[in-house]
Amino acid sequence: MDWPAIKAEINRRGGTIIEIAKDLGVTASTVSQVKNKHNKRAEAAIAAFIGKTALELWPDRYHKKPRQVSNAYRRFLATKNFDQEKNNAAMVNEKQKMAV
Repeated sequence: MDWPAIKAEINRRGGTIIEIAKDLGVTASTVSQVKNKHNKRAEAAIAAFIGKTALELWPDRYHKKPRQVSNAYRRFLATKNFDQEKNNAAMVNEKQKMAV
């Protein structure tokens, strides 16, 4: 979707760039700059207001393929999940002891 169409859709839905900017706590200029610059927060706010995803509005700015996860990060996540499962099991044991 090109910028004039995005602005027209915002206006059609009864909103303005200024209102979106106020909701984000930034200037209207910052929100308007998404037509030329990448700003994830502003893009997400505009997309949410229109009822689409940022990927649908700016497909060239977002990766369509999922990012590769390194093996080191996978190991980190595995240990984190293991620790969480161990804590959950301990909580269940405590609740069972209290019920008896």
